[in-house]
Amino acid sequence: MRAAGYLAGKRTDQILPPAMTKDVSIYPVKGAVPTTAKKLAAGHMPPGNHLTLYDANAGAYVTRAQIFQYDMKQIGIDVTIQQFARTIEHGKCGTKSEKFDVCEENWIVDYADPITYFGPLLDGSLIHDTQNGNESYTNYPKWNKAIQAANQLTGAKRSAAFQGLDINMTKQVAPWASFQNTANRDFISSSTGCYVFQPVFLMDWAVTCKK
Repeated sequence: MRAAGYLAGKRTDQILPPAMTKDVSIYPVKGAVPTTAKKLAAGHMPPGNHLTLYDANAGAYVTRAQIFQYDMKQIGIDVTIQQFARTIEHGKCGTKSEKFDVCEENWIVDYADPITYFGPLLDGSLIHDTQNGNESYTNYPKWNKAIQAANQLTGAKRSAAFQGLDINMTKQVAPWASFQNTANRDFISSSTGCYVFQPVFLMDWAVTCKK
């Protein structure tokens, strides 16, 4: 996470951001060492102990790809990194026929509701040949139905259903290796006043003023 710099975000191991779920600590940091990882991976290693990672070719993506490659090496998995311009990488990861095992991806929602994560990213009934948001290609009828059922609920029942999906899908299916809730960082000069951060639309330029 530090590869993206100071205050880039907060560590997580869950699908939903903190405002939408409960912090359960599914994969505790304590004891997270190669020997433990090797035990957990026993019997679940990829073919030939090899993975192909698709990643972007600029900024923190480059560093994170190298970190991922190094970490996997510690448990006996060799990683081939293939890097592309960010838009190309995103398109390739969203294409079902592409030959990758792992893809680094991020997601910014349009509005604050859990379905904006679970619908496009984890409902396997929405997978197409191209332009997929579900780049893990998670597709289990049981979970597809659960996502669709939760989306029919409102209020506290809706929140509770999606919190349950967040925890149970992470534990039982592990579609992602979540690692960070990204923070937005604005650099403001000392002569700038009236700064307002809007959670959806970010910095409110319309009210910004000169001191």
